[in-house]
Amino acid sequence: MYPLILALALTKCLGGESLATNINRYLKPFVEEGQISGTLLVARNDQILFETSLGMANYELRVPNSVATRFNVASITKELTLIALIQEIEAKSLNVDAALKTFIPDFPGGDKITILDLLNHESGIPHSVTDDADECNYQTAQSMVALISKSPKLFAPKTREVYSSAGYSVLARVLEVLDKAPYDDIIRKRILDPVGMHNTSSAVSDFFIPDRAESYIRTPNALWPCQPKDYSFLVGAGCHYSTCRDLFKLLRYIVDGKLGATVKENLVRGPQSFWNGLTNGSRAFVQYDVSDGVTVIYCGNTVTGAADTLRQAIPKIVRGEHVAPAARIEPKTFPLSEMQTAEYVGTYKISTTDESFKMTARNGLLILGDTVLVPTAPAHFFAMRDYGELTTVRDPEGRVSKLDWHEDGKVVMSLIPLDIRSPVKAG
Repeated sequence: MYPLILALALTKCLGGESLATNINRYLKPFVEEGQISGTLLVARNDQILFETSLGMANYELRVPNSVATRFNVASITKELTLIALIQEIEAKSLNVDAALKTFIPDFPGGDKITILDLLNHESGIPHSVTDDADECNYQTAQSMVALISKSPKLFAPKTREVYSSAGYSVLARVLEVLDKAPYDDIIRKRILDPVGMHNTSSAVSDFFIPDRAESYIRTPNALWPCQPKDYSFLVGAGCHYSTCRDLFKLLRYIVDGKLGATVKENLVRGPQSFWNGLTNGSRAFVQYDVSDGVTVIYCGNTVTGAADTLRQAIPKIVRGEHVAPAARIEPKTFPLSEMQTAEYVGTYKISTTDESFKMTARNGLLILGDTVLVPTAPAHFFAMRDYGELTTVRDPEGRVSKLDWHEDGKVVMSLIPLDIRSPVKAG
């Protein structure tokens, strides 16, 4: 069984049982199957009710995760970038309608892209512009802007919305031009130090990150190490490592208005505030229900559907609702032949974002980026990342024309092959 370290459990709930008892009961199937590896924090308003660490920060060295383990929080870095930009806007040093060329004069099309376009993912800049070599080499906001400048735009500004981490790297450079300081220094001075986030580090400026968790890919029966990356290529967008406690400090600082009313208005909106990060085997989220202050924060170093399952269930447990223990995840692998597997290998475009990924094969499984697809039937696959299901659609010649990704019985996106492969002949 994977180690489970209970740090805090204060609240009583169903039938007089402790909150810890009920949450641990719910978590047990995921823990026993190794579907969760990370730290989970549960709070109500400013009081931490429960905190636990699961799995290993380093499976090769058998180093357990702990509340001090620092995880890559991926796109939650964008919240830090947004906070700094909002402060610039409040100080009247930045106008959201200003053209990008004001700050980066030689950026192609910068006369038509505004700061607001970048913030709203409406600039036309792709989500990713890097190759494997770029992602293994040290990058800065300036070097990333040089790469982004060479990448073709997906569309004219304001005509569409496509999520873009590269766009936030451009915003990191805008901050540097405004403040005449490196991005990391700006974030530390404006946010990390005032909030007391002393266990938060950046891959851009910190060569050694204490207590850093390695990231892993979960398969039905094993863990595989993720391809090493230097997350400086996600400057402004996904370069930070942090802990659940530091993220909780940040949330409370924002909720209490200590980073400004406009920051609170933009980052704590609607009935539920949700910050989300996902990249290369790392997953983090902060979920805060405004009405009753119930907060669930998770930082992990493997990605499975368990994270979203517990995100939905744990607030109900905190409120005293009965929640059945999580169902065990036991996808049965259908043995595809090498020829059948090879039919799926290639480059795919995601229908909802136009982003492309390479599909590879290993040990009878398909791997799309850091997502493992388990064949469960000749034309069906189970996605470990979100427990979704994929079905194969073929053209009249029998070739794979797309893979439809289903969640809760609905197609949420399709994977379109960019490489045309001949169908495998029966017999």
